[in-house]
Amino acid sequence: MDVNSHHKAAIKNWMHEITRDGGVTRYDDLHVDRINPEWKERRLWFDAALDALQIAMKIRRELTIDLSLAVAFSLDASDTELCSREELEAHIDWTPPSLYLFEKGSGFWSNGASADPNTRDFRIRPVDPTIFGLAAGHAYLISFTRVDTGDQHRCFLVAV
Repeated sequence: MDVNSHHKAAIKNWMHEITRDGGVTRYDDLHVDRINPEWKERRLWFDAALDALQIAMKIRRELTIDLSLAVAFSLDASDTELCSREELEAHIDWTPPSLYLFEKGSGFWSNGASADPNTRDFRIRPVDPTIFGLAAGHAYLISFTRVDTGDQHRCFLVAV
């Protein structure tokens, strides 16, 4: 099996599994390093995530899955504005990016609020996806604070 076929199989298996077992409502994700172990290297994460998103978009069309697809990058908690791909990559934290499937219209970016009662100070800001070399979709910078721990979190999300 070639590398691209391996990537397709990993993503397709994940999509089948979470659409059957309730993983969509649990927000079960697929980290890029689980698609390809070579993608464990942090310097590869951004391109790996975009490759995985492109493959996932094709599979979603093939399987006629009527769900929103997203890739998310967990960021450090700094307040730095992200105005370029380089700035985004510099602020990705220790967690590899992940693919997600959401019910259409149920993503927190669509209503600007988190349904999780354990979060506060939820903020979402649309970002021009072309800044990051993305031709399609919607991009958002999201930040919130965990009520239970007080930890601040930020992520960058691309939804298609």
